[in-house]
Amino acid sequence: MVELRMPVLPGLPGTMKQEAIDYVKLHKVLHDDGFHVLAFDMRNHGDSERRLPSGWGVVEYMDAAGALDYVNAHPVLSRCKVALFPFCVAGQAMLKANALHPEKFKNVVAMVATNLFTLKNMYLENPAFHTFFMSGGGSFQYINEETLDSALRAKHAQYIAAGTIQEDPNIDLCVKQLCATTYASKVKVPVLYCTPLEDFVPNQRVDAPEILKSFPNCEFHAIGTSAPPPFRTSTNNRSQGYNFFQNEGSEVMLDFLHRNGL
Repeated sequence: MVELRMPVLPGLPGTMKQEAIDYVKLHKVLHDDGFHVLAFDMRNHGDSERRLPSGWGVVEYMDAAGALDYVNAHPVLSRCKVALFPFCVAGQAMLKANALHPEKFKNVVAMVATNLFTLKNMYLENPAFHTFFMSGGGSFQYINEETLDSALRAKHAQYIAAGTIQEDPNIDLCVKQLCATTYASKVKVPVLYCTPLEDFVPNQRVDAPEILKSFPNCEFHAIGTSAPPPFRTSTNNRSQGYNFFQNEGSEVMLDFLHRNGL
């Protein structure tokens, strides 16, 4: 993926710089180590099709569950142990799907994660966003969870009325469902969580410790320009998390997977 600008919330224009990401290189690292690799294009994210509103995992959990249905029905893959890579928004989708449909995740034995988030810390309690909106002459209207929930649910209702999304008791566009901590406690397998702490936009310095505590079994490493090797990266942009496991962190990842039966 080329360098682009990402929105700070579902439905907003892109404003946050994101460095180029090379997931194909990650696929090759895994393939060369003997893994089968299943990668699917997450709907409503990036420049993929846009028939449904982007839900940052709140809606897209259905696709994550569907990917596991495919694996569990496959004549070869159904007999394999599975590692998941819950990154950022796709991670939110995977964690939610795992919480709602644990039976589909029966063969999952490990997860490798980066840039998971809670909307509470990334947006509501992030000084960077307060500064950004105030400097633009705004009043940071959605300053608390109640008003943000109200705005998100109003948008959700519009999508339902327009027919672009179906009513579903498991879909509630709100702050709680946009927090990894809501679902992380349901993960029963070991998790490797390596994430950049110094990019001010996602507020990972505050968010990551809370997410770490939410996982029952999590190995955590901070990555960044001041971290010791092999956790040192060339910049502190959050995209270093997406590129870490196919570059500096490839041996960290493979060692973790091998230690957990893969």
